Amino acid sequence: MKSFMKVNIGKCIFLMSIFLFLIFFSLSINEAYAENEVPIESKVIEKTYEKQAQAVVYITVRDEEDPSQRIQGSGFIINPSGVILTVDHLLEDCFSGAEIKLSNGDTYNNDRIEIIDIDHKRDIAVIKIKALNLPVVRLGDSDKVRTGEQVFTIGNPEGLESSISKGIISARRRSVQGRELGYECFQITTPISLGSSGSPVFNMDGEVIGIVTSLFEEGQNLNFAVPINYAKPMILTIPKWSFKEYIEKRLAEIIADIIKQIEIGKTYVGEPTYDEAKYNPDMAIEIFKKIVEERPWFDIAHYWLGYAHYCKTFVSLYESIAEYNKAIELKPNNYDVYFNLSNSYETLGKIEEAIAQLEKGIEVAKKKSDSTEDAKEKKTIKEFISDSEANIERLKKKLPIELKE
Repeated sequence: MKSFMKVNIGKCIFLMSIFLFLIFFSLSINEAYAENEVPIESKVIEKTYEKQAQAVVYITVRDEEDPSQRIQGSGFIINPSGVILTVDHLLEDCFSGAEIKLSNGDTYNNDRIEIIDIDHKRDIAVIKIKALNLPVVRLGDSDKVRTGEQVFTIGNPEGLESSISKGIISARRRSVQGRELGYECFQITTPISLGSSGSPVFNMDGEVIGIVTSLFEEGQNLNFAVPINYAKPMILTIPKWSFKEYIEKRLAEIIADIIKQIEIGKTYVGEPTYDEAKYNPDMAIEIFKKIVEERPWFDIAHYWLGYAHYCKTFVSLYESIAEYNKAIELKPNNYDVYFNLSNSYETLGKIEEAIAQLEKGIEVAKKKSDSTEDAKEKKTIKEFISDSEANIERLKKKLPIELKE
């Protein structure tokens, strides 16, 4: 009996040892597998980058006033013959020339760039370079995109070429800040920097479903992309204009717009209205009052009405302040208004409030500078900030001694 029990105990110990060995072996295998396992989305991004990053191009546009300054952006090749999708706003100020750089370092300048089609409303541009056998991206169906879906971009933020950013589709919108767009756009959480405009937005099938178009000025990490399906009808291979012809077309559009604005009472342009308000404020007030009655949403008219009131000094300074505040309410990122608002408060002797308005203007201007790719506008903003800071120092000298510190 004792012998039988010894045998059974021995067998139990043996079986238990095998059982424990199998458990530890299984755990070690699973641990090793887990260490080597790569998330599916990472594999998709890696594979897409490997095959399609070469189709992403780097676009620079020279600033007309300062050729040393460049506006940066991205684009992507959709046809081996050199057809490229990008954003329209990148080409708006390309009067001094543009350059497209491929991933292999090849560059194409003005005479080797053609324009196939432009959609100003949706911020889409289809251009073509004179080349052959280029790498391309795969286009997807943006109608199938779902909110919450993971996406990623490949672009050139701050000139850092072929950079990847990940995020999700956080919303599908037809309006932004209460303004109807007239078309749908994707709100994405993908981190976007200056130079990213025009980048392709990929889904997790490695297909392009959108084009990075702009960033939300008042918030962080709130960016937008136009759905790729809007661009598909525009994709042809026969250009409508050479680069030179397109520049001539843009200039003609600008001139026509200025003429149209002048015809509407000379109230939509700067200098003529400025002079009128400066030398004949009564006439200017009458004109601008009529404008804001017909177009209460028109911030520029409120701006000039405010200036006209300011020109009448103490008689209507409070009306001036009211109109400036209305202009700010309609367009919060209009930093220029704060400078004039400060002048009105200074004339009333309210120095602290005058300083406060300049400080607000500087804050708004800095946000505007961070969100724009326009080198010319950045330069203007820099000058505004410098003038405002100088004015603040001047005003501080007017403060009572106890308020200066």
